[in-house]
Amino acid sequence: MIEENKTLRKIDSAENLLRQGKYREAIILCEEIHKAHPEEESVLLMLSWAYYDSGDTKQAIKYLNTLLDRSLNERFLQDLPFDELVRIYKQEKNFQKLVGICEKSCLPRNRKMQDF
Repeated sequence: MIEENKTLRKIDSAENLLRQGKYREAIILCEEIHKAHPEEESVLLMLSWAYYDSGDTKQAIKYLNTLLDRSLNERFLQDLPFDELVRIYKQEKNFQKLVGICEKSCLPRNRKMQDF
């Protein structure tokens, strides 16, 4: 967890910027926090939402996939990144990516649907 008061103030500021619809400013601040604290998943989630709300779906997907990969590597699935990716891929009608994350999340490592 982030315990530094300065960083917590930056996170609060980024959340306020997001609420105000100032996505670019929030992204800049979140990227700065992420660079200093790459392990902080709440910042990755905030970045994904900021990018998505700013219209940059590609970057949002990048950060959501990072969160999903982290959760899969720890042998548990965090529902939020998975749910957000499913929502985005369904909205974009990107069914190949949708099937891909389902395979990645639900199948044993190094296995594909055609293996079954």
